[in-house]
Amino acid sequence: MVPCWAAVLLCVLLSVLYVASLYVWDVWDASKGRDHPSTIKKRCISVAFMTLLSPVFVKFTVNPEAFLQYNYPSSADVPFRLHEVMGLRLAGLGFAVGLPLLLTATLFSGPIIYYVMHEHNVIYMDPRYWYQQVTSMVWLRNQVVAPFSEEWTFRACLIPMLVQYMKPTTTLFVAPLFFGIAHIHHAIERLRIGIPVIPVVLGTVFQCIFTSVFGMYSAYLFMKTGHFVSAFIAHAFCNQMGMPDVVEILNLPMRQRVLHLGLHVFGIALWFLLLPSLTASCRFQTVVHYLPDL
Repeated sequence: MVPCWAAVLLCVLLSVLYVASLYVWDVWDASKGRDHPSTIKKRCISVAFMTLLSPVFVKFTVNPEAFLQYNYPSSADVPFRLHEVMGLRLAGLGFAVGLPLLLTATLFSGPIIYYVMHEHNVIYMDPRYWYQQVTSMVWLRNQVVAPFSEEWTFRACLIPMLVQYMKPTTTLFVAPLFFGIAHIHHAIERLRIGIPVIPVVLGTVFQCIFTSVFGMYSAYLFMKTGHFVSAFIAHAFCNQMGMPDVVEILNLPMRQRVLHLGLHVFGIALWFLLLPSLTASCRFQTVVHYLPDL
């Protein structure tokens, strides 16, 4: 078992390698933007490589004895299975997909209702829109490849590495910091296309804070359900929804403005109320008990 400082350094190294893998292609050609098809293809190759490499870090840092404190394995007759610790399980899979999706949709119920009541409803009900989306490389990157690779590296791999040395509640707040800091690289691309420095800095700081906060939610889902897919499905849904368009809502007539802002607050409150019930460990047949039920 490696010492704590070494495990943290390995987590830093893994985070750096993940980001560096996206830019290794720029050594040969840095002229194309991040949405260019060739850039997307190359970066998909990079994150595919990182998806294979990340478990190697876990394999050589995880000590099975460290997980006895989390009642895993549940008995001496049950072998330690690394893939279970990393959230690859069949037991409870249906609930692990459906309940986090329902919970996350509840959090976004304000924006969802806004889209239904306005012109977005027509777009989302058109099959041609969804065909265009699922055949778009940008959509596949944002909704499939990025959530899958990021949740695999920053949740399924980093959390088992850290939780051996830190309390689960500490890990819940520390692990997402690696995820948030890893998004600093977007500043490079914004500077490349000529955006002024101050807006880039402010935007990057906000993005790091936002992704760290989301990372805590995603880490909580992973630790409570014991399923990688729970974090992935929540991440993909959040990417699809994007940030609520508060500016557009503030420009609505007064009655509509109050209604939609109230619905946003209602969605957050309902999410908070449903969180304990929809993340109860018994629903997912959890095998590694990191966190008690709320």
